[in-house]
Amino acid sequence: MHVQKGQVLAIIEDMQYIQLQQDYLTAKELFNVAEMEYTRQKELNAKKASSDKLFEQISAERETQRIATASLKQKLDLLGVNVSRLTSANINKSISIVSPVSGLVSKVNINVGKYVAPTEMLFELTDMSDVVLTFNAFEKDVQYLKTGQALDVYSNDNPEKKYTAKIQFINQSLNADRAAVITAKLDRYDAVFIPGLFVNANIHIKNKKQLALPEAAIVDWQGKSYVFEDKGNGNYAMTVVKTGIAQDDFKQFESETITTSSKLVVKNAYSLLMKAMNSGEEK
Repeated sequence: MHVQKGQVLAIIEDMQYIQLQQDYLTAKELFNVAEMEYTRQKELNAKKASSDKLFEQISAERETQRIATASLKQKLDLLGVNVSRLTSANINKSISIVSPVSGLVSKVNINVGKYVAPTEMLFELTDMSDVVLTFNAFEKDVQYLKTGQALDVYSNDNPEKKYTAKIQFINQSLNADRAAVITAKLDRYDAVFIPGLFVNANIHIKNKKQLALPEAAIVDWQGKSYVFEDKGNGNYAMTVVKTGIAQDDFKQFESETITTSSKLVVKNAYSLLMKAMNSGEEK
């Protein structure tokens, strides 16, 4: 569910909360007493009416109580207890766990009546206004990436709908899949981006002219990729090519013999492959 910053997520009760508040109020009173005694002994010492050793002991006691009070205050601050309003009349046995952000509760690890350890995670919250996207970039593509680069992001369910994002961080170490983890942030958040959603991204790099054909025009056979060149009079030649990036149903390729003036088959290439294999006419 969605929650707002400061909204109560749970209420926890424990005897230790009472003890902490008691210890703080006691330490605060002891410090006040030590402070008054320090002031009195300071005046007496100035008049040489008390020894320096006694004044040093009183000073040390005062500082000890100051440290104890400050330490307990920090502990209560962590629990959300306002010590400026804490008195013996309003010691509470429970504390409220409030949401530190406005966002989505993605996990709840507790239930009513359960005992929770100090190190236990009670809730997992996602700040939906600051969603981070992570991608795997393969080793050969990392060289084209840089911080601040624009991305077109889309989900697997709706690849036609594109969202813009920018690269925030590039991990320079490759993982076990020989890929680098890329962190990106959306230019504008959309509710479609829920925690755990699988997304893809297209990278904006410098334009480079390359030969390309519809993916269906390039066929694979025995570990190689081929295109068919129209030689005229119903004759077609199979030409080995080296394929590259595929995008928007087109695939980039390289060839030493094919140029922009070559006449290539763009439809029914697979049928031509089957015909060539059946007749043994591969060239």
